[in-house]
Amino acid sequence: MWEVDSAAIRSAAPGALTAFVNGVHVILIDGDHAYAGTQSLAIRKTDDGQRTLQLADGSTAQLLPSGDALDLRFAGGEHVMLRRQPARSGTP
Repeated sequence: MWEVDSAAIRSAAPGALTAFVNGVHVILIDGDHAYAGTQSLAIRKTDDGQRTLQLADGSTAQLLPSGDALDLRFAGGEHVMLRRQPARSGTP
């Protein structure tokens, strides 16, 4: 599971807000699909290996590797870093 990096929120506030409004501030990525809340979102891979996320409102965002994080870049230019969350043990 990936979620907005809380350390990056101030520097990337427009991107964090766009992620929240689109419901992708916390996403689970499984192959060519991403799950954000109750939404199932398709991930399209380009020939050069980039992954594009198709958002529910019809806009897109790119998922770009950045060290141990993902840079979520929206079509409007906003972006925010997503950090991988450690697996949780036990049952809810």
